[in-house]
Amino acid sequence: MKIITRLSCQAKPRKQRKQLMQSRIKSQQCGFSLIEVMISSLLGIFLIAGALSLYSSNKDSYRIQQAVSGTLKNSRFIINRLERKISSAGYSGFYSGYINGTENNLNTPASPLWNIEIPVFGHNNVDSSSTIAGVTGIRDGTDVLILKSMTNESNLTTQASSSSFTIDAASGYSTGNIVIATDIEKASIFQIDSADSATVVGETTVTLSVGTSAPAPGNATLPTNLFDNTATIGTLETLVYFLRTGTNGNTALFEGRLTTSSDQAAVTTAIEIIPNVENIQYIYGIDTDGNGSIDKYSDASTVSTAEWDQVHTIGISLLLFSENNNITINNNSYSFDSTHFTFTKDTTASDSADKRQRQVFTTYVTLKNL
Repeated sequence: MKIITRLSCQAKPRKQRKQLMQSRIKSQQCGFSLIEVMISSLLGIFLIAGALSLYSSNKDSYRIQQAVSGTLKNSRFIINRLERKISSAGYSGFYSGYINGTENNLNTPASPLWNIEIPVFGHNNVDSSSTIAGVTGIRDGTDVLILKSMTNESNLTTQASSSSFTIDAASGYSTGNIVIATDIEKASIFQIDSADSATVVGETTVTLSVGTSAPAPGNATLPTNLFDNTATIGTLETLVYFLRTGTNGNTALFEGRLTTSSDQAAVTTAIEIIPNVENIQYIYGIDTDGNGSIDKYSDASTVSTAEWDQVHTIGISLLLFSENNNITINNNSYSFDSTHFTFTKDTTASDSADKRQRQVFTTYVTLKNL
């Protein structure tokens, strides 16, 4: 009996301890209170809001960087292309003095489209209803630039007469081409009436005549200059740079190449060079006294007829904009400051005011073939 009583007394504390442990476990398994849930939810909202704000900020920064990068890339391409074409304007083979002495046999010797003695020519702030060199739809208030040089250069094999030339080339010459023949002492420019590349393999014989041909302008006279096999011959390349609506619906820079010869209504095939160009302006550095230095800068409207062959430098001012809208915080627009030859931000409303990223680029290019 004593032993049983002792065991019973020892078992009771064990049971109590077990119940106490179970009670503790139940208390640890209790849920959160309403206040704890509300505090946790609020903290979660703050964290999500911060993450969304950071994401939005990073997204805006990326869009701005992408817009700036796009306009920079486009500006480099335009400037590099124009620099290359402007610097080579007036090239006429061996004959370096294109300004004076070129025998011009065309019916329209003074035309800025065909006269190699005027390697550059421009139009200032063109009206959108104007037609220039067959080009229509030019953006209102923008400049047009015309450049000329000799291309498709070949060797002259023989000059049988003033109306017949044999060229050491099997292609590249066709009826209506404006052609320049040149050596170190002289140069002649004329239009060919026919080209025969089938009679002699590897050669082309071109002939020319006096009178209005189809296409125009034709020759007023035959060349009096005679050339031997040391001469170079090539076609006259006339390029027209202008702005009009591109494939994406925005204004773009186009390069037109005159493909048929005409003084008043030349037909041109144009290719889109770069989109999203809002405006382009040119200024011309003129050497009026022939000492090799620039005496004045003028826009195309104030360059006289006699001064176009004295242009030594061309300034280019570009206004480019981003492909996407809603890049900047506020609407913005730019106006051209002709006094300082640059585009400046305009705080007043205009038809170009929107939230696109806009950038201005200005450079000057020297003509090399002086």
